[in-house]
This record gives sequence, C-alpha cells and structure tokens, in this order.
Amino acid sequence: SSGINAEWPLRRGKEPGLTITDMVEVIDKNTEKGPIDMWLDGFEFPDLPKGSDQVYKVKGTGIGERGPFWELFEFKSQYPAVAKAHSFWKQYGTIRTDYLPEEQFDAMWIHFFSNPLLDAFELRRGVNIIHDLDIIPEPVVVESMLRACRRLNQYPLTVRIFEGIKDKIPHDPQIYQWMVQELTPVMEELGVVTPDTLGLHIAPDGKGPLPY
Repeated sequence: SSGINAEWPLRRGKEPGLTITDMVEVIDKNTEKGPIDMWLDGFEFPDLPKGSDQVYKVKGTGIGERGPFWELFEFKSQYPAVAKAHSFWKQYGTIRTDYLPEEQFDAMWIHFFSNPLLDAFELRRGVNIIHDLDIIPEPVVVESMLRACRRLNQYPLTVRIFEGIKDKIPHDPQIYQWMVQELTPVMEELGVVTPDTLGLHIAPDGKGPLPY
C-alpha cells in the first residue's frame, strides 16, 4: 500500500507522458450528469478546445474506474473549476463523505469499492471508515463491499461487515434482518453467509444466544 495516503486513496504515483486529453474529455452540456461526475466549465484548456455548448468532463469517475488522474489537480491554482473539483474529490474515501448528499455518498463509496486498483488494505480502510460514521449504509453500498471482498479473496471481512452492521443497531433487529434480506441474492451469488449462519451469534461461556 505504499504511495497511499489518507486523503487520496488509490493514488499510485504520477503517470508519465499524460496529456490533458488523457485526463478530461469534451461532452455536450445537455448530457445527463451522474452523482459523482465532475464537469469543468468557464475556461478552455489550450490543448483541448471546446464549443460554447460543450463542457469538460473529468475522466475516470465512473463505477469501476480508477478515479481522476492526480496530475489534473496541478491545474487547480490556474483554473477555479479544477480547484472546485479538487475540493469535491478530496471527500472521496475519507471521513468527510458523511457530509455529502445521500446520492453522492452512495455513488462515491460504490466507486471506491468497485475501483480495480483497490487492494486489501484500502478495502479494510474503507469498511472501517463507513463503520465509524453515524449511519447504516444502504444495501447497495454493502453489496459493493461484499463484491470487493470476493474479488480480493477477503472472506473473513464479509463476516466483520455484517457484525459491524449488527453492532450499530443492537436494539433494532428489524433493520439488520431487512439488510440481510435485501442482500440475500448477492450473498448467494458470492457464497457469503452471515455470522448467524456460522454460529457466531452465540455468546461465549454458555450464556446462550445474543439478542438476535
């Protein structure tokens, strides 16, 4: 996990020979904007002209993509739009995502766990960050965690994910049961089971089962 820091997850150092066309593309302003799409408007890169009805879109922010190239943000002092994009993307994969609107929060974490550059260290870091937030993640976000665990052969972490969800809501078993119900199809697909199925819900020292 060398080269990774807390503010810029999945950064793998500078890429040699990058040009502006590797980092942004020109699209029509009427294109539908996704929750974590980053558009840069109000200026023009000399090496990539655009029309008045067009806008720059930052490459790499789709689900399963690597995220924007670090080199793009070297333009932040030159172009306010890039500085704004830099400020937004700094929230990606950090504790500050809990201030994002729900749609952006979900989209950025799904992007995080679906990123092909994700490794086991970053997977665990992301799971721990979400666990520390005062929220219950949506099933679609938990699904992206489970798929990342499967992809990286981190099966024990799937158990910890469900234990973490249960730990957040010890007095409201309906939410946990709803979560398991929503995730059952993907769990069956991935061969994942709950801690309950493994008997980990039984308290030690013969004290009987846990509350649920």
